[in-house]
Amino acid sequence: MIISVLFLAVSSSLAPKAVDAQSDLSPPEFIVEEVRSFGSACPEGTLDVYSSSGRLMINTNTPELVIGPGISARYSRSNCLINLRIPANDTWQFSLNSFAFDRTLELDEGLRADVRLKTYVAYLYPDTTFTDTVFGPIFTEGTSENDLGIEQGFWSPCGRDFTYNISLAYSLKRVSRREHRGAEGFMQLGGGDLSSHRFGLSWRKCTTR
Repeated sequence: MIISVLFLAVSSSLAPKAVDAQSDLSPPEFIVEEVRSFGSACPEGTLDVYSSSGRLMINTNTPELVIGPGISARYSRSNCLINLRIPANDTWQFSLNSFAFDRTLELDEGLRADVRLKTYVAYLYPDTTFTDTVFGPIFTEGTSENDLGIEQGFWSPCGRDFTYNISLAYSLKRVSRREHRGAEGFMQLGGGDLSSHRFGLSWRKCTTR
């Protein structure tokens, strides 16, 4: 099934040169030729991808994570790797500028929660990495909104097709193995069985050298 989404990626030194964005530009949506996913948070066939003019939304089935005495470490971490196959585009390129997700989190003292984002195109550099870290003791419920910025110039390549990779990793950990051994905590992303990850996009036009 072909899914229409806005695409994300990093810049390529071999791609056509791009010019700065202008306020009157209205880029079209682009076609993702294939979507694949792997990991405990998004087994193959469970991923939903949606888009609007400036946002990409990916829904996963991230399980609730728990940590505490007698609980196996495998229940305190989860991951999701998403591959978006993007066809060549000679007109537009996009950059990831924000990352938001909903979360309910409760941690005792001595615990930490991490949500790590990495995006990349194989054999092209640089990639984009971001980690949201929260330390206990805390109880929080709401949206984590993160401005990633575009000043470093991580733009998608122009004039070539590519696979854009989005890696998400979630974990609960003890800050020290020797202290707070009785500490407990949990993290639930999204509501119920659905976790929504929202990515803001910036765009600019390509131009040949």
